[in-house]
Amino acid sequence: MFRCSLTAEDLDRCKLIADQISSNSREYKQRYGAHKRVTDPETLNLNGVLGEYALAKYLGWAYWYTEYDPSAYDVAGYEVRSTRHANGHLITHPGDKPGIYVLAIIEADNMVRLHGWRTLKTANMQRHWRTDMHTPCYMTPQTELWPMDMLPATALYLCGKTD
Repeated sequence: MFRCSLTAEDLDRCKLIADQISSNSREYKQRYGAHKRVTDPETLNLNGVLGEYALAKYLGWAYWYTEYDPSAYDVAGYEVRSTRHANGHLITHPGDKPGIYVLAIIEADNMVRLHGWRTLKTANMQRHWRTDMHTPCYMTPQTELWPMDMLPATALYLCGKTD
């Protein structure tokens, strides 16, 4: 587990990026219907940006706004799933792209806990499948996540590419 403290400058940058995403409505989380359940899509976007920014900071990776590309990874070849639920699960879906998924818990706007990670293959296990959600999904509990200090490097991260 890693706690990432965000400065006022970090928060301003995250809010600016979330605003840019919100201004482009096609970037809302339409695939699984989250935008239909959230009355404030800007908050949904800010949560995602805070988690991604925290991972970028943890990795020492540059983070900025880019146009939506469903084939691109969130940060340095990793996918980030963010939540404000302290006991939240790592949520994945059958159609997600293969890769390493990191769970970011937003404890406050200026504090993000990178709790752990799993590969999609090990997250999408039958025992994690839940049908009692708005959209059926895999929900991996925090107790089954691997620690951040064991996070393997992705090929993109090793190449040092930031675009």
